[in-house]
Order: sequence, then C-alpha cells, then structure tokens
Amino acid sequence: MTKKELIKKTSEETGFQQAMVESIFDQMVDILIEEMARSKQVTISGFGVFSSKFVPSKVQQHNITKESIEVPAKMDPRFKFSDVLKSKVDEIYQKTKK
Repeated sequence: MTKKELIKKTSEETGFQQAMVESIFDQMVDILIEEMARSKQVTISGFGVFSSKFVPSKVQQHNITKESIEVPAKMDPRFKFSDVLKSKVDEIYQKTKK
C-alpha cells in the first residue's frame, strides 16, 4: 500500500477530505522525524516505538584500494513493533489464510 492509497482509504473510512488527511499525516511524519533527530522516542501504544541511535564517525578501509575512508557520524532510525501489533497482524493473517 502506498501513502496515497493509505490516505484515500483513511479518508473514506473517516469521512474527512483527502487533503485534510494528507496534511495531518504529513505533519505527524514531520514531528516523528524531528523527535527522532533529537534522540527522543515516540511511542504509539498498540503499534510500536520509533527511536534513533547515534552512530559515531569511524574510519574504514576500502576493500579494493585499501584507502582509508572516514564515515561521518549519523543518527540511525529504529522501530520496535509492539506485542499488540505483532499479535493483531498474526491474528488477521491466520483468519485470511483459511
């Protein structure tokens, strides 16, 4: 499912206009990214935890040329699924596979 399809389905199920749903969705994603960039966790009950981990810079050696290359520091995004999400996905899968 694409972002566009998700917005359309959400619009149909809530009765809100697609433009409003898309605006809210985009704002939520922007906030999520900003919080993760600040090393903060975002927990959505029943869904999971978005977080990020600082990865310090390091020097690596190129396999072929043996040249030293500095890899810059970065924030690595993470997501941990909640147990509720895992069980709901499996439950729906088990029902549809029959």
